[in-house]
Amino acid sequence: YHATYLRWCERGRSDFLRLTGHHHQELLEGKDGPPAAFVVRRMQLEYRRPARIDEVLEVRTRVAKLTAAVLTLSQEVVREGVQLFEATVEVVLVSLEGKPQRLDARFQADFKPPA
Repeated sequence: YHATYLRWCERGRSDFLRLTGHHHQELLEGKDGPPAAFVVRRMQLEYRRPARIDEVLEVRTRVAKLTAAVLTLSQEVVREGVQLFEATVEVVLVSLEGKPQRLDARFQADFKPPA
């Protein structure tokens, strides 16, 4: 079912944030700044091949582009090295009131795309 890929990618983005030291709950609580949350602004999806039940899949997430306010991630779902699904996802940091926030120096350093 096509929506399942979106759930897998959501988990991949959550894991990506956690592995870079940015936990959703800590952002919401304002641990290192004003309370905020990352939200999806835009997604571009490409379904390439179907996945089947009981297959072991891997979600790969990497930074594709970073601006002052937008983090663009490239995500793919693969099975044994074969790409099944690809997504380009723009996320923005927003205040609890929904106002877009600039990505400060800590995010800029942690999310810098590879050269």
